Amino acid sequence: MRVLVVCDDEARRALRTSALGRLEHDVAGACSLARVALDARAANPDVLLVDGTATAQEARQAVERARRALERPVGALLLMPEGATWLRVPLPPDVRPAVVLASDGVDDASLRRGLEQLRTVAKVPSGSIAVYGVTLDRRSHEARANDLRVVLTPSEAAVLTAMLEQPSQVVRHEELARALYGRVLSDPRTRAAIRGHVASLRAKLDTIGVGAQLEGLRSIGYRFVERRGRPRPPR
Repeated sequence: MRVLVVCDDEARRALRTSALGRLEHDVAGACSLARVALDARAANPDVLLVDGTATAQEARQAVERARRALERPVGALLLMPEGATWLRVPLPPDVRPAVVLASDGVDDASLRRGLEQLRTVAKVPSGSIAVYGVTLDRRSHEARANDLRVVLTPSEAAVLTAMLEQPSQVVRHEELARALYGRVLSDPRTRAAIRGHVASLRAKLDTIGVGAQLEGLRSIGYRFVERRGRPRPPR
């Protein structure tokens, strides 16, 4: 599970990073609150560890900036000042549930429990999924076929995952909206955004010879089908 440490205090960031190393978690990096969006995009973490914020609102803003940069929900382990330990942090509905701990009293054991709780609740993806000649690495977002490979964006990977998990079945626009944004959205702008992600995904799959396996059904959704005949050569 990749964890990005977000904290303005350099000494505190180093302390939390060291603790994650002892707990044998993959530290995606460490950054300040101001850089959380930029660094989250580069690090592609599963979970944010946000420490040193004075208010729940600051914690919410940090997680929301990372979510927008990643274009997907992200788990959040929030270390809040004493007295805010069990505060219901007002995170947006499409952000994964957060675990809140008291910052000053946190130790390795409580960090481990918090991260394991997030792993269960947030359903952090792991491993690969292989269907109809295509293998997608859920963590790196690398798609492989015909001895070729291409790296997808988080949004492209979410769309492909939704289809690979239901091979040959139609994945409706509403399902793709939930996979991308954490909730069902049906407005025209959302449908246009989904079409854009599918178009860029198909173009990348063309480079590894499987773009034709992604089929669209007008006004309904999309599906990934078994290859027919000889593989289509990459352009």
